[in-house]
Amino acid sequence: MEQIARQYTDMTQPLSDTSYRAPLNEFGHARRLSTPHDLDMPSANRDTLYSSAVLDLSQGPMVLSVPEVNDRYYVINMFDMWHNLFQYVGTRETGPLAKQLLLVPPGWEPKTDIPRELEIVEAPTSKVWLWGRTQVFEGRDDVFAHRIQDQYTLTPLQEYLGGEEIAVTPLPPRAGEEGDPLRFYEELGAYLKQNPVDERQQAMLGQLAKIGITEQGFDRSDLSVATVEAMIKAVEDGQSIVMAQQKNPAALEIKDGWVYAFNLDGFGDDNAMRSLIAHPYLGGQGQKRRSIRWRRWMPKVSLLRDKMIT
Repeated sequence: MEQIARQYTDMTQPLSDTSYRAPLNEFGHARRLSTPHDLDMPSANRDTLYSSAVLDLSQGPMVLSVPEVNDRYYVINMFDMWHNLFQYVGTRETGPLAKQLLLVPPGWEPKTDIPRELEIVEAPTSKVWLWGRTQVFEGRDDVFAHRIQDQYTLTPLQEYLGGEEIAVTPLPPRAGEEGDPLRFYEELGAYLKQNPVDERQQAMLGQLAKIGITEQGFDRSDLSVATVEAMIKAVEDGQSIVMAQQKNPAALEIKDGWVYAFNLDGFGDDNAMRSLIAHPYLGGQGQKRRSIRWRRWMPKVSLLRDKMIT
């Protein structure tokens, strides 16, 4: 998720009409339905346009405004940096009326009165990914869907209250060095310092301390040569373990050449399934909202995420 936050806010490459990249704390919108030839998403879509925004709430709370939508389905999901869906707004669950939500970082306390129209949503992590879908009907309906997308807005609370415009500090580059065989661990250590570990994962974090990973980062200074070699191999083995979850009958159902997933936001301690979903269907919605399916070419698709231009 930390890598995706940087990838989706990278504005150094040209934008296609299926791209939803945007600067930090701003919305980006796909203006055309994706096909199998588009690499912005690892799957095609026939009826919803995507929208995306990466927020850094450590730079200040943000007001998310959505319009009244009576004629179609839309949803904006809110994910933390552990890929947990912690809140959403949309026609199916919160209704068609316009809404304004105030997204705040963990432990935030207001320093002034908050307008009553703002519904406060405390995020579990300081960075948040907003992932939107707007329904498109057959025919020349794109222009109407675009008008709705353009009314998804983000405003810093300070500006919303009439204060001065806030300059946004871009996210720093990815942690670690290119070509470092232990870069995965460098990134994991760096991002653990920024993203609190769930109480249920504390035992696993205690085990990781044996290889130098704590909430203070990654320290390789005491690792033996044999341990380093095993850690490098573990990254490779981990990919196989994750992809083997395709055959996990507890989470996936295979029917007529499609793989159905129903447990998209209730991973619990099943980190292998959490990782699998993050490959071909990052941003998937849970069983109460929508199940998803994909073709069995999923392993090939998962490799596209490293090459995506969004």
